[in-house]
Amino acid sequence: MSFSKGSVMLRLWPLLAVLAAGCAGTAGTGDGKPSATVERVGKEQAPAGTAPAGGGELAKLDEPSRQTFAMATGAMKNSKFEVAESMLRPLLDKYPDFGPGWANLAIIFYHTDRLADAEKTFELAARKNEQSAVVYNYLGLIKRQQGEFAKAQEKYAKAILLDPNYTNAYLNLGILYDLYLGDLRKALESYQQYQRLTGDEDKEVAKWIVDLKRRL
Repeated sequence: MSFSKGSVMLRLWPLLAVLAAGCAGTAGTGDGKPSATVERVGKEQAPAGTAPAGGGELAKLDEPSRQTFAMATGAMKNSKFEVAESMLRPLLDKYPDFGPGWANLAIIFYHTDRLADAEKTFELAARKNEQSAVVYNYLGLIKRQQGEFAKAQEKYAKAILLDPNYTNAYLNLGILYDLYLGDLRKALESYQQYQRLTGDEDKEVAKWIVDLKRRL
């Protein structure tokens, strides 16, 4: 998936501010070399694909609408966001309480750089379906991008509460603790849990864990 230069800067400006201020020792190692934490830039994870819909939620739709939803999510997985949006909007006009539809529309807004619309629609999706870890993970990302780090922490924690095996939320929470809140011990715990759940497959995060242990 590609992002414009402007959208990348929007996502990274809080981190750049932290680095510029030299907070939490993340800007360098003291010997003139960049800290390993600089590698975290761009690592935050927004789940690829779509927000799932359970059988009970899909049962609220008639068969043609279920097919429309399936086609819309298929288009999203292929980054055909304009096509997916054109399918979801009439579906939500017909079924305004269909939480997964709102969640996926919000995902489209997020990945097409409509952050204000994304936040508003994720909040609506959360009211329609309070059990969606995907929604709260995205809300955490948005709050982090807005510099509201305490609220981002709350959203990630809510995602983990809803789904204790949700790897994206652990990684994002670890990055938040590491780079923005300066709580290295909690960052280490979050990274280690992420590694446990992913089978220690992420070699980059493994390096971060070594770095944090050295700094603690």
